[in-house]
Amino acid sequence: MCPMKAIDIKEGKPVRDIKKCVFCLACINVCPTEALQVGKKTIGNPRYIHKDYRRVIQK
Repeated sequence: MCPMKAIDIKEGKPVRDIKKCVFCLACINVCPTEALQVGKKTIGNPRYIHKDYRRVIQK
């Protein structure tokens, strides 16, 4: 899910490692339950997955 490997699942919830995160927002856009947000700015907003996303995370 995260190209920087900055997301871990702990106790069933996603937890972001601030030291690894570059705020690319890939995690927010691919989360199927919209559990990840950036404050209140992303709540309820549409998600976007770039056409090259799968190629980026496979590197």
